[in-house]
Amino acid sequence: MTWQKIIALLAGRLRRHVGRCACPLCDQQERGMREMLGMPRLHPESLTRGLPAGQEEELAALADELWPDEEWTGIIIEVRRAEGQP
Repeated sequence: MTWQKIIALLAGRLRRHVGRCACPLCDQQERGMREMLGMPRLHPESLTRGLPAGQEEELAALADELWPDEEWTGIIIEVRRAEGQP
């Protein structure tokens, strides 16, 4: 096997490793997050995977509708300060 094929094979595996890919590491991270939050094990939403394409904009639009005066920004800042983040 040539080095180009090895790199292509590894790159393909890394691309599939985005979000919840069912590998032990991802599953362990997902389980840990669910346990920490008290979330049911079989809940359909993932806590460790990014949003599918287009859903970030939908979520931003929903936040604008629910918190038109930017209250959500204050909530995020408060949570980050409580966690010791800048």
